[in-house]
Amino acid sequence: MSKFDVLDISRKDMLSKEYDLGIFCCGYEPRCTFLSEILDRKRLRKSIVFSYKELSELPHRKSIDSFFINCYTESDIFNTSTMDVRGQFQKLNSWFNDDNMEIKDELNILIDYSSMTKSLLSVCVFFFIRFIQRIKKISVNIDFSYSIGEYPEIKQHSNFSPPLVLQGCEGAPLTYTKKAGIFLLGFDSVGPQVVFNTVNPDESYGVFASPSAKEGYAEAVLAYNSEFIDSQLGGKRKVLGLPLTNVTICFDYLNQIISPLKSECNISIGLFGPKPHILASILTANFHNNVTCLHCKAIDSKPRLVQGIGELVLTRLSFA
Repeated sequence: MSKFDVLDISRKDMLSKEYDLGIFCCGYEPRCTFLSEILDRKRLRKSIVFSYKELSELPHRKSIDSFFINCYTESDIFNTSTMDVRGQFQKLNSWFNDDNMEIKDELNILIDYSSMTKSLLSVCVFFFIRFIQRIKKISVNIDFSYSIGEYPEIKQHSNFSPPLVLQGCEGAPLTYTKKAGIFLLGFDSVGPQVVFNTVNPDESYGVFASPSAKEGYAEAVLAYNSEFIDSQLGGKRKVLGLPLTNVTICFDYLNQIISPLKSECNISIGLFGPKPHILASILTANFHNNVTCLHCKAIDSKPRLVQGIGELVLTRLSFA
């Protein structure tokens, strides 16, 4: 890959650009509609709205469904299970083939990941980086949009699935004898421990959002994860606060942590922090050969009504 540039962009940059494809997600959080409310959809040559089949009978989910049905055409909406990685990839591939994108030298893509699962976000990145850019040899620019929301309550989860590897973030099967772990910390203090027990890293680091969208967030995250930080990370000296609203800084610092480790360690990133940090981690795993992204599903999780506060985190990825 000759170029892999990550930079933050303004709302004006995004709203004034024209895109070959806009990708949206009809999820469970009301904030997932915000970008579509302010976007001039005439600037989108084509749109795909991934609509999750699970919990579709929730009252607030029906309201979100109605919004996307009114905004986009019926053919734009693709009903999918959150677990159907193959079907999601095939939908993107069908767009590429049906719209004859192979004749283009460059693609401009918009992805709103405000209410996407980690898996779907990773599938989208994997499709354009590994499939379109590396195999089809077409340059791609991707603008990512995340609507900042304020959670109505803090809820810890206690039951998690075994660690799962994100599509496209598997890491190369290198035979290093040492292992390193980077843990994105949020309010799921049990989840990082599940990943830690699986990886059993020789070197461990933590990352949390600071500053964040809510006053007192950073202090609360450190308190919720204090036992994990002290017992598994070796104290706060191994924990780094990175801004929620700047994916570029997070990507740069993750690379600074990884660079001295990658020549002797297989590296795993545990994804339990906010979405912009998860995006930075997915991009990092696609940039380095021996970085794997792991996450656990909270089995006792229920959707929460996260409203957007009117602010967007906007990030542009250019690679060729």
